[in-house]
Amino acid sequence: MNVTITPSTLAGTVTPPGSKSVLHRALVLGLLSKGTTLLTAVSMSDDIWATIHLIEAFGAQVVVDEAMRSIQVTGQGMIQTPTEPIQCAESGTTYRFAVALAMTLLDDVVITGAPSLMERPIDGFIGLTVDHDIKLLLDEQTLTVKGQLDATKNWVVDGSKSSQFVSGLLLGALCFSEPITIEVLGYLSSAAYVEITTKILSEFGVVVSKDDPLFFIERGLLSPRDYRIEVDYSQAAVWQVAAMFFPQLQINLPKQISTQPDQFMEEFLSINPSQKGFEVDVDATPDIAPLMMLYATQCEGTSIIRGTARLRFKESDRVASTLTTLQLFGAASIIRDDEVVIKGPVRLVGATVDSYNDHRIVMMATIAALLATGPSTIINAQAITKSYPRFFDDFKQLGGQYEISS
Repeated sequence: MNVTITPSTLAGTVTPPGSKSVLHRALVLGLLSKGTTLLTAVSMSDDIWATIHLIEAFGAQVVVDEAMRSIQVTGQGMIQTPTEPIQCAESGTTYRFAVALAMTLLDDVVITGAPSLMERPIDGFIGLTVDHDIKLLLDEQTLTVKGQLDATKNWVVDGSKSSQFVSGLLLGALCFSEPITIEVLGYLSSAAYVEITTKILSEFGVVVSKDDPLFFIERGLLSPRDYRIEVDYSQAAVWQVAAMFFPQLQINLPKQISTQPDQFMEEFLSINPSQKGFEVDVDATPDIAPLMMLYATQCEGTSIIRGTARLRFKESDRVASTLTTLQLFGAASIIRDDEVVIKGPVRLVGATVDSYNDHRIVMMATIAALLATGPSTIINAQAITKSYPRFFDDFKQLGGQYEISS
């Protein structure tokens, strides 16, 4: 679908959806627990449906109640070999978690997904293929995992391109009764997402300790439980940026400290309310980087956004897609190695832009369209269903004006 947005004023209160990152992990823990886990305050999206299909393939029974915003997961305390290829759609988290779980089984496991997903790197797992005699056979449409991890050896992983490799192995370690040691080589990118994983593991009774570069995992008292999903701060960040220009917009957020790295947006905006040029590193917060770049176009002076290298391995090359989109709105930028330089403020103009099949670009472009002169159209805006299907419903409720066309 294409969405045409007319500049308007946003006002009112919005409640962001539940955290996608937390829910992915909670679903896998429901699979690995023996008994029934009830997850509440959930928000459904294409990525979450992909992880539901993943845990069903590994043996979980799942009941989704969208009206009550709950998911019931019944696990057997172990996983079974999938009988069909695991379909991960476009979810990178699902994909990396699927590979990690598949490596705990003796039997071959086939994993597939959208073409863009199968192009995303899995080389963080490559060290395991040598030490544990595991084969990862990738063709254009599928990845076949052959071989089983050895619980008596360290699991060595490269987390420099994505923390999902480390989080996947932390979850996979629960498939063994023996304690597991995971060794992270070099720099761990987006380490805060691993903190999300270790936090929820401990809340489910798993004993996890850390002594850089090592993680030590004991299964502990892993058991089913009722678990409430916290708010998604990457989605909240969209409205927080919008509120800088529409002060009558309020975001309903709990007053708590979260391990989600994207809570940083709230802190960042609070120390830069005068919209002056800034310097920031987004390596730990790649999901809010497009919003940072949009905000920079409205700040007076030069802004430098560093740590952009890993943005090229998201749903789109998020450096190129963000800057091309902003250029169409009338902004200019310079790319220097691992950083983007933007000078503002810029009066944005209405434009026709593509989503690049990236939900983050849809949200960023929507806020840009509000600030522009004249209407703007986002092509292929259906990419929003990947993480926030109700986004345009919330947008309309706040006063946003738009029309949908095919």
